[in-house]
Amino acid sequence: MDLKRADRDLNYLSHHDRLTGLANRDLFRDRLAQAVNRAERSGELLALLFLDLDRFKSINDTLGHGAGDEILLTVSQRLQTCVRKADSITWLGDDELTVIVENVGSSFDAELVRRKIIRALEPPFVVSEQEIYLAASIGASLLSGGRDRSSCTGSKRRRSNEPSKTKRMQQVSLIHR
Repeated sequence: MDLKRADRDLNYLSHHDRLTGLANRDLFRDRLAQAVNRAERSGELLALLFLDLDRFKSINDTLGHGAGDEILLTVSQRLQTCVRKADSITWLGDDELTVIVENVGSSFDAELVRRKIIRALEPPFVVSEQEIYLAASIGASLLSGGRDRSSCTGSKRRRSNEPSKTKRMQQVSLIHR
C-alpha cells in the first residue's frame, strides 16, 4: 500500500508545481497535445491562453520570494475559479502561465474567459499587510478541427518561450494591462 502511494505522490510531483499544485511544463505539453488531437477529431474549438503577470519580477525583487510565492499561490487559486475543472492551468515558471480551454463555442467565449481572469486579478493581493495590485497581459490562440477561424486583433505582441504546437493555431487577442 505504501509503495503505491509513494508512486502516486512521485508521479504527481513530477507533473505539478510544488507551490501552486498547477500543471508543470511537461504536463502542459502532454495536455496540449491531447487537447489538440481532440479538437481536430471533434471539430470543437480549443483556446490556449498565455498569461504574463505584469511587474511580477519587481514584486519578487522588492518584497522577496516569499511574498512572490504568496501571490503566485493566490493567483493560482483565483484562476481556478475562472475555468472549468476540465480546463488546464499551467505555471510555466517565472511570471508565465497558460490555460487550455477545450470545447469553446466561439472566439467570444474565449474572450469571456480572458475577461474573467482579468477581473479575478483586479482585487489587491495582501502580503504582509500590504496591498499589491497585479495585472496580466493575456494572449489567446484558437484551433478548430483544422479550420482557421481566428484573426489577429491584439495591439501588443509577445511570444512565449513555448514553440507553436500547430500551424493552425492563430493569435486572436493579446491585450490587457
